[in-house]
Amino acid sequence: MRRPEADYLRDGIYELRIGLRGINFRILYFFHGREAVVVSHGVVKERIVPPKEIDRAVLRMNKFLSDPEFHSYEDMYGSSEKICNTTTEENAAN
Repeated sequence: MRRPEADYLRDGIYELRIGLRGINFRILYFFHGREAVVVSHGVVKERIVPPKEIDRAVLRMNKFLSDPEFHSYEDMYGSSEKICNTTTEENAAN
């Protein structure tokens, strides 16, 4: 996707832009090779995406990339999805 629906922010982090009833939502995400898009988190945007939110997405991306299998889910039918969970350490830091 391209602007205006999506845009590159920095450090491998992209944003998906969604406007609904006058509120601008941003979903921050990154790519895991050609296999998957991993959603970090979403924010309500005012003027710009706050740098701390991009930093949070970079932190989550680095955690994911350090051990992708740990952040993967496989259901009983054998299909897998990539997930990235917020950790207690990360919540304590914010």
